[in-house]
Amino acid sequence: MPLAFCIFHKEQNHMVKRILQYFRRETVLSAALVCALLSFLLTPPSDIHLQGIDTTTLLMLFSLMTIVAGFRRMGALDAVSRKLTRCVTTLRGLSAVMVALCFVLSMLVTNDVALLTLVPLTLLLFRAGGQKSTIWTVVLETVAANLGSMVTPIGNPQNLYLYTSGRLTALDFLTLLAPYAAVALALLLALCLLLPKERVAVDTSARAPLARKMLTLYGALSALALLAAFGAGVLGSLIYAILTVSFKANQNVTGLTLTIFGTGIANLFGSNYTTSGALGEGVMSVFKSVSIPGLSNLPYVGKLLFSYNSFVYFGVVLCIVLGIYINHTSQGRSLRAVGENPAAADAMGVNVTLYKYVHILLGGGICALGGAYVIIVTCNGLWTYNCINGLGWIAVALVIFSTWNPAKAIFGAYLFGAFRGMGYKLQNTVISLLGMKITFSSQLLDMVPYVATIVVLVIITMRKKKENQPPAWLSRSYFREER
Repeated sequence: MPLAFCIFHKEQNHMVKRILQYFRRETVLSAALVCALLSFLLTPPSDIHLQGIDTTTLLMLFSLMTIVAGFRRMGALDAVSRKLTRCVTTLRGLSAVMVALCFVLSMLVTNDVALLTLVPLTLLLFRAGGQKSTIWTVVLETVAANLGSMVTPIGNPQNLYLYTSGRLTALDFLTLLAPYAAVALALLLALCLLLPKERVAVDTSARAPLARKMLTLYGALSALALLAAFGAGVLGSLIYAILTVSFKANQNVTGLTLTIFGTGIANLFGSNYTTSGALGEGVMSVFKSVSIPGLSNLPYVGKLLFSYNSFVYFGVVLCIVLGIYINHTSQGRSLRAVGENPAAADAMGVNVTLYKYVHILLGGGICALGGAYVIIVTCNGLWTYNCINGLGWIAVALVIFSTWNPAKAIFGAYLFGAFRGMGYKLQNTVISLLGMKITFSSQLLDMVPYVATIVVLVIITMRKKKENQPPAWLSRSYFREER
């Protein structure tokens, strides 16, 4: 026991020393922490103070600083700066490049990070330029970082707060401050002319290696962040796959149960985004309609086919890719075999369980992207209670209407969307026909996709064409021991 106590006491002292060394090294953080504790003692927190915390701004700032810290750590920013200064041969030109670089970089990675990245590089590059030139350039960089950071919403924390609380678009923010920024940059570059125009050899011998492995890692992490929404759908479909594939539960009952469960979960998390501008104008602007140059100006079909947001174009491309995959690849043919006769596919060596799991998860992820479309585009980034409102059943009807053919699904989606648009356009419209006044009801138009699906089912049943029939094993569980 005494020996164990001594070891624990020694490790504890070592940890305390490391913590103290950290705070001595991070003097700004230490000073900020002391000030925060003093303010806490002088003015104890209350509900009013807690309500004043803008969590959206704090989370955006934390995410931004995390990404930038990763790029700084792997030497990406240093590598960019060195390439920009490689061809500069005069002291005056080098100063102008560093000041302009600091001005522009502060718009993207905040003023503090721009200075922390470029000032050490400036000290290295101006080693042969003299102390006065170095000091003058660093002063101009400091001014440039603060002036440049005012142009974009992510330039500094104050901008993030003004951007989110003022509900400005990124374009409005940039347009408002761009004239002042242009004048400020011109004055800063003019001040660089006060430096002598002597030639200087740029010292790049202490080049920091660019961590390519770290660059790959952070790129992969960024890609994973973009797939987060897709992953939420995969998680929901995983529950379905476990219940229906592994436990052989009834597929129809499981689907209905998960529909009710998913509605509750969505409303629970969606309640955090019920205020206007919850997703931010910057996010919303990415998904605004994009007109394809030339094609969107075509008469009649231009706006009908070539003036949509990125979700629509992605959906069309996805249908084409899936059509090629299902009909023209060996994996796609194996998938069709699993749907038609899993026992035969199993006998051919196809892993039926694996194929079901993989494609159910992929289908769930794609469905989640459809839900994201409803929130971001249809509801303008504002969560509305039960906003899906039967659109999932429309998707099921579309699959039946298109007879399980991805190419036909594109046409069917346009047709169903046209009926839905007519419901908005013609609701409560009154027309006179043979002396009678007829009022269009949006509810009746909303029924059209389902009626069309029923008609298609009747036609399929009557014609009995093999290529138009649903998969033979649809909604049935596969028991391998019974093959």
